[in-house]
Amino acid sequence: MPREPRFEVLWYKEDGDYESRDFYTRKSALKFYEEHKNDADKHDFWVTHRNSDWEVIEDIIY
Repeated sequence: MPREPRFEVLWYKEDGDYESRDFYTRKSALKFYEEHKNDADKHDFWVTHRNSDWEVIEDIIY
């Protein structure tokens, strides 16, 4: 059975909309966050750990 992503990085864009990206590990989610947290077109990041129903079980960065 394939693994499901359990970590999400969500950010807001300048137009007020948001985007997100899913990751399989905490390390890869935090690496993406560190690489993009200062991008001019991204702000208000939210990094979460989620369960199989995609409910937040931990706010990593809020």
